[in-house]
Amino acid sequence: MTDEDDSRRGDAAARGAFWASAAFYALVAFEFFYMASPFAAYFYAVYGPGLDVLGESPTASRLIGFFLPHIVAQTASPWVDAHRVAGAVLAVGGIAGFAIGAYQIYAAKLRRGAMVEGGIYRRIRHPQYLALMVAGFGLLLLWPRFLVLFGFVTVVFVYTALARVEERQCARRFAGYSAYRARTGMFLPRALEAPFRRLPMPGSGPGRAAVWGLLYLVSLALAGLTAGAVRSHAIDSLYAHYT
Repeated sequence: MTDEDDSRRGDAAARGAFWASAAFYALVAFEFFYMASPFAAYFYAVYGPGLDVLGESPTASRLIGFFLPHIVAQTASPWVDAHRVAGAVLAVGGIAGFAIGAYQIYAAKLRRGAMVEGGIYRRIRHPQYLALMVAGFGLLLLWPRFLVLFGFVTVVFVYTALARVEERQCARRFAGYSAYRARTGMFLPRALEAPFRRLPMPGSGPGRAAVWGLLYLVSLALAGLTAGAVRSHAIDSLYAHYT
């Protein structure tokens, strides 16, 4: 009965994390496509009040700021100029990778729940989550707000937790899953993940949760500092005419 309860709670956590991350991507994509359309005025009439609430605070207003130019067409930096094209390629490529993984999973379900080990699952256990991370990073480049950046970091941690829940479920369901997990990586090929596996982590309980919480806060801080440096570079790269 305990295993069944754990499985039920794991399923609920997986569904909740999936819909939370799906809502995040929907909001980012919604904002981007509306701002790229003639309906931008209507969009800000609806969406603007929420931004105004953040804008009223000197501290929170930084969250809605951009760290890359979203209107300027050309700067002195080829890297800054390339961020829109790179974002579009990553977003489309990530969505395509997710679709391929979904096809493999549902095709396997039609074959009476067979475990998927081939195709894009040959070296990576969670290529769909990786594809969504790639798509999310692409959307971040297309609409580079600090708020979206912190949301992206949060989604990466959510996917990591969700992947661990799913792996426990798969280990109970499929006899060969432990061997498959031993020869593959979670989000990257096993050889590339080797440095991360050497990091010391508590086995379980509050200690492990505290380490993950600290790692999350450090990741947010590093992402913010990196975006700030990128923003300074982008501002320095803008063409200006002084009179």
